[in-house]
Formats: sequence, structure tokens, C-alpha cells
Amino acid sequence: MRAPTRSALIVTVPEADGVVGPHRARFDRAAAWGVPAHVTVLFPFLPPEQVTPDVLGRLADAVVAVPAFTASFAETAWFGEDVLFLAPRPADRFVALTSAVTTAFPGQQPYGGAHAEVVPHLTVGHDAPVTALRAAEVEVRGALPVTAEIAAVELWQGGDEEASWAAVDALPLGRRGRATVRPARPDDVAAVVAVGHLTWPATYTPIAGAEYVRRGLAEWWSPAGTADAIAAGRVLVAESDGQVVGVATYSLDGEVVDLWKLYVVPSAQGTGAGAALLDAVVSGPGVGASEIRLAHLAGNERARAFYERHGFTETHRTADALGGPDSVWMRLPLRK
Repeated sequence: MRAPTRSALIVTVPEADGVVGPHRARFDRAAAWGVPAHVTVLFPFLPPEQVTPDVLGRLADAVVAVPAFTASFAETAWFGEDVLFLAPRPADRFVALTSAVTTAFPGQQPYGGAHAEVVPHLTVGHDAPVTALRAAEVEVRGALPVTAEIAAVELWQGGDEEASWAAVDALPLGRRGRATVRPARPDDVAAVVAVGHLTWPATYTPIAGAEYVRRGLAEWWSPAGTADAIAAGRVLVAESDGQVVGVATYSLDGEVVDLWKLYVVPSAQGTGAGAALLDAVVSGPGVGASEIRLAHLAGNERARAFYERHGFTETHRTADALGGPDSVWMRLPLRK
């Protein structure tokens, strides 16, 4: 294989591959080069031979200035009738990444300065018969939205040959800011559902399987059910940098608080968001209650360790409602 001749800075979106992959294979030449579904931060970047350790250090400093964030791809859009793409929200976070990099490397402008405005996009297809792209658009729309954690910018290098591009380095975005907790609002439904879709696959696929995850998301994270819980005042959200990064859902059973959900998106884990949500349950619905009760799946040792650190102890185990590993029940007494 020939030495790479070009470089690009991109955010890969593996969550979108299942939706756009078949269409990209037909209509996006970057797919043939070996580049996965992505949002471009800067192309072209420096020639590969000029990407030195000093350059990588400057890149890392630029990228880390933008905090990690959650992106939703919920709609299709077009550049004329030539390019079909997914439009990410919030778009301004991707623009901030491009701005941070071009500020650090002012000689490198998006697409060589050919376009005055930076429009973040995930290409589905281009330069194909418009009827074919319109048909692809119909199929893609039926599988949206796609939600993704944006935690790194990747440096890719390659040429014009098929399968010639490969990732060279990954540059982490900054840590999310400290989370604050508030009651969920009706307009939080999509963001709350997104937390489930960002946490369940990684958490439960290894211990319960993909089918368990599919059924659980459908049953316990549906927009309708989430809207009902929010309307009933049973949902708290943790918010950081203007985005929902964590969710707690609870109910009251006499003097017992049942904590049904406590999840934090990967890029906000370790920032105190989970503890802030739990504290809000204790200091809110927990006031006057005798205990908080919850269950986690056997095998979810990270959850068990978190709850034990906060004073919960195991009481018993029951069969899981969806046929997964046993439910491990724990309690936190609130009255001395």
C-alpha cells in the first residue's frame, strides 16, 4: 500500500453506521476509502509528513478546550441536490471544534477555504442520481434519531486508493463541567431517552445480551413512558454545559422511595453527576422516607460498588423481569 498523502480530522460516529452504512457504501466514496460514518472537523489537514509530535501536542491542546458532549442526528438535510447528510445537534459544538483547530493552525482552513460557512454534517451520499439519494433518505429517516457521545477527535490519513485510510491518533475532548440537578421538564423527553440509549448497550450487553438491551430500551425508555414519568414529577436530570448527562427516576411506596433508574452518560461518569443525582433523591423525595430501595443486575459490579460507597447494602435477589441475570436488591436506611 502506498504511503498516505492526506490527513483529516474527524469525529467518528459508530452509532450511525447501522443506519447510513449501506447507503454510504453505494453513494459516499469516503466509505470505499475505509473512512467510517463521521463528521468532519477539518479537511484537508497538514500533509502526513508534517504531522510531528509537536503538531499532535498543539492539536491535543486545541481539542481539549472543547468539553465532551452528546450529539443527536434526528434529521436529514441537503446541499443542493448533490449531497444528502444527517444534520447534528448541537451543531455549534462541532463548529467550536473546527474553530479551535483552525485557531491553532491558521494556515489550515476547512475544505481549503472553498466554503465561507462551516456546516457540520454526516454525509450519507453525494454525486448520485437524486432519485437514488431521495430513496436512501426515506430509509434513513425511518431509523432516526441516532444519539452519540462525542468524546474525541481522530486524526486519519490515507490517499485515493480503496481501504487506504486509517486512524492515526485520537485526541480527547475536555471533561464535562460540574453537573447540576433539577426536575425534568416536558421538553427533556428526548434527552432523557438518549441517556438510556447511550448507557444501556455498553452496560448490559456484556452481562445480559443484545436482545435484553433491545427489549429494555423499548419497554423502559420509550418516549411515551418517559413523558408520563416526567409529567408525574418522578424524574430528575443532571445537566452539564447545557446538556442532560444523567437521569434518576423514582416513585414512592408509602415511606419507601423506589429508585428505578440512575444513569450517567459515559463522558460524564466520574464527574460527580451520579452522586449529585443520588443526593438529590435523598434530599428531595427521601425527606421523611424510611429508606431508598433499588435493584441492579447481577454482574453489574460498577453499579454495586457505587451504591455500596453511598451506604446501600444488599437485601435479597429476585428473577429479572426480562429474563436477564438476577436483580440484586439493595437498601439505604434514611432514619437512624
